[in-house]
Amino acid sequence: IIYRRTRAEMPAADDEIEDAEMEGVKINYLLAPVEILGKESVTGMKCVKMELGKPDASGRRRPVPIPGSEHVIEFDGVIIAVSQKPDLLCLESLYREKLADDWYLKVKRETLETGIPGIFAGGDAAFGPRDAISAIADGRRAAHSIHNYLTMPEPDQKTQKYLSIPNSYSYEPCENFDNIPPQEIPKTPLEISTGIAQVGHGFTEKQATQEASRCLRCWINTVFDGNEIDGSECILCGGCEDVCPENCIEILPERDIANVSLLPAKLWKPESPDNLKENLSSEFQNDGAFILKDETRCLRCGLCALRCPVDCITMEAIFFRRAK
Repeated sequence: IIYRRTRAEMPAADDEIEDAEMEGVKINYLLAPVEILGKESVTGMKCVKMELGKPDASGRRRPVPIPGSEHVIEFDGVIIAVSQKPDLLCLESLYREKLADDWYLKVKRETLETGIPGIFAGGDAAFGPRDAISAIADGRRAAHSIHNYLTMPEPDQKTQKYLSIPNSYSYEPCENFDNIPPQEIPKTPLEISTGIAQVGHGFTEKQATQEASRCLRCWINTVFDGNEIDGSECILCGGCEDVCPENCIEILPERDIANVSLLPAKLWKPESPDNLKENLSSEFQNDGAFILKDETRCLRCGLCALRCPVDCITMEAIFFRRAK
């Protein structure tokens, strides 16, 4: 594998990288292809060494070629593995026209039903690259929709959203979720694996039950939505940032954000009441501020909502039900 950045920037799960290394795959970091060599067949590839420069739009440091570092590595085959997209070639042309939109499946977000009645889809094939738990949640939602479709096949099944807001002081994640170690997927030992046979196997029933008991209740999310009217406006005390066990919350002044236009909404602006400004640190006095949250690291522990002194943060869940 030839990769332009280091392992820290590689958009792959640690277990994927470790599995590749265990199977004998050599990963060349800070190296980029320049030219594939050969006539009737591939004989090698010209590569150039890279160094990391300033971050790009993705937040990762941009790889910069090192002048004079070009060299040739001998290969007898090259697989181009840049980006990924759903493979819809398995669908007949008629269905592909109805289902596909820029290589993604068109679905109703509430039910995950496609444009063809009785066919449902979710995960990366419908919404693009996300984390695995989102795809699993789509599977659960689709299962409910399929059940409703089979048992209540009405022509127009409308749904409506309803909001559930647990009391922050009584909300708790599943018991012992952080004390149960993740289950390791059984794998075929490298010395007896052959060809392209599947190496990883599914969980046993016992393993699946234990893994399911680690559920983080990802349908319950932290919501930052305070306002001045009811006194729940964020005062930038930093409590949520301090108490987060996974360090997935960060408060930054506006001047530290490279491209403010890409962010959805400001959680505090200088026009806030003067008595609040007096209590703010100097870096926020004359500047706006943002609360940034990494959803992929959040445990839904609820500590930030419990710590917030003005109830600006709540734990909320959105469900769907059939409209009467």
